[in-house]
Parts: sequence; structure tokens; C-alpha cells
Amino acid sequence: MLHARQVLSATLVVAAIAVTAFAATPQVGASDKSIQPGGRFPTVTARNLERRAYRLPAELEGKYNVVVIAYRRQQQADVNTWMPFLNALEAQDKRVRWYELPTISGTTGFFMGWMIDRGMRRGIPDIDQRRRTITLYLDKTIFRRALRLPQSNGVIHVLLIDKAGRVLYRADGPYTPVAAGALRDRLKALR
Repeated sequence: MLHARQVLSATLVVAAIAVTAFAATPQVGASDKSIQPGGRFPTVTARNLERRAYRLPAELEGKYNVVVIAYRRQQQADVNTWMPFLNALEAQDKRVRWYELPTISGTTGFFMGWMIDRGMRRGIPDIDQRRRTITLYLDKTIFRRALRLPQSNGVIHVLLIDKAGRVLYRADGPYTPVAAGALRDRLKALR
């Protein structure tokens, strides 16, 4: 009986070590999958939270622009995981600008859109962040189809696009070092 307990105990210790090692290893998440870029960002007219009008993608300010597309308020935490990396990337590579694109069904109406933008303005005290936040009110099905994105509101999408709107890179989900490295590598290849 003592031998069986020792074997069981040793087995549990090995299992615990394996689980701990697995948990400490960087995991491949949705953002780490090799996603074939493609599609084209459709021409959209929208305003940022400082009420500046844009005709996207042509009037985005970078030679290359990273757009972080979110569909639900609850996805803000995932968007926030990308912010430190994207702020650093923008500071290091003068060709790059990044934008947050909350994407809302176009059937919301003017008044509701005004209320949503007003609420976001109040919730974002940083003026630079308000400038880079451009709310899209559009038909999400058509928008996702143009970008070759899944027809689901489940995850955020991080896209690298050029001035013509060509999608050059795509990651889905929160920041991971692997996804960030792939984006940085893609930008290096565009030099």
C-alpha cells in the first residue's frame, strides 16, 4: 500500500510540474495563428472622438496604419493589451500610426451614435487616445466580408493596412509577443 501511495504521489508531483511548466510557457493564442492577410479596407467616412472627420483608409495619417477593430465594449480589455506595444511601435517607426476602431451596427441612428461617442469621450480622458479612436457605424457583415474577417463579434482584429487599404497583416485577439513580433517583422519587410 505504501508503494502505491509513493507512486501516486510521485505521479501527481510530475503532473503538477508538467502543468506548471506548460502554464509558464508562452501559449499560442488566437493572435499567434498564422493568418493569411487579404482583403481590402472599404472606404468609410467616420469621425474620431475629437469630432474630426476621416475618409478611411486614405486619410489615416501613416504610410502604414495599424487598426484595432473591436465590436463590443467588453473587448476593450483586449484592445488595451495592444496599446503599449503599438505606442512604442509608432514612436520607433515614423511610417506607422495606429487607430482604435470601435465598430457598431449602422442601424444605431444618429442620436444613439452621438450618445455612444459622448460616453466614450467621457471615458477616455487622454486626448491622444480620443484622436486615435474612430467609431465606425456601418453594416458589419459587409465590412467584415471586405476585410475577409470571420462573421463573428467574438474577438478583436489587429490589421496592418496601407494607404490603399490593402491588408498586409492580421492578428486576432489580445496582444501576444508572437503576434507583435510577426507585425514588426512584416513592417521590416516593407522597408
